[in-house]
Amino acid sequence: MHKEVSNIVRLALHLLGMHSVIFDPNDDAAHTIRKQGLAIGRLYFANPSAGEIFYLQLLLTVVRGSQSFNYLKMVNNIAHPTFKDACLALGLLEDDKEWIQCLEKAAGMCSDFQLRLLFAVILIHCTPTQPQDL
Repeated sequence: MHKEVSNIVRLALHLLGMHSVIFDPNDDAAHTIRKQGLAIGRLYFANPSAGEIFYLQLLLTVVRGSQSFNYLKMVNNIAHPTFKDACLALGLLEDDKEWIQCLEKAAGMCSDFQLRLLFAVILIHCTPTQPQDL
């Protein structure tokens, strides 16, 4: 080893059209290509409750050679409308069968109040992938 040190750059996640760029319009600095050294990128942590940003991060860690946001949403030549749908199509997320079965079993033996309470607990603590389908 020759004591070479790679630069590590932390990359911020953003959705299409929702990133902030700060620049000085009076600065005439030109972009120059790095002549030596390597740069390794790292992504910030995204909590599952962050929604589309979490699914974007998940796709970025799995899909190789992505070139655009639309490329990330393309799975098996099908363009998905959201990053979450693309993650579901790739099998990166679990389906909600266990929550549906839980609610079906509870419907036979719980009161309406208990069923609504169970539904709220599932929504808040279990983060189902398709809550509108429950």
